[in-house]
Amino acid sequence: MLCWDASDDDPATWPVVVYQRNGSLWSRYDCGMVEFLVRNLRAAWPENPLGGEFLWGVSEVTFQPRG
Repeated sequence: MLCWDASDDDPATWPVVVYQRNGSLWSRYDCGMVEFLVRNLRAAWPENPLGGEFLWGVSEVTFQPRG
């Protein structure tokens, strides 16, 4: 589960926090959501913060609206 730590009044400073159900752990990433997702798609973290491989090191991403 991806969330923000909204303890600051300024949303531009909110870091990303990730909850991992299998270990019941919260991990904090001091960046915004866009940077977090881009780094995950590029496999730029020391390890995969989301666990699953479906968004790890993806070379191309496309938006496909429902229709």
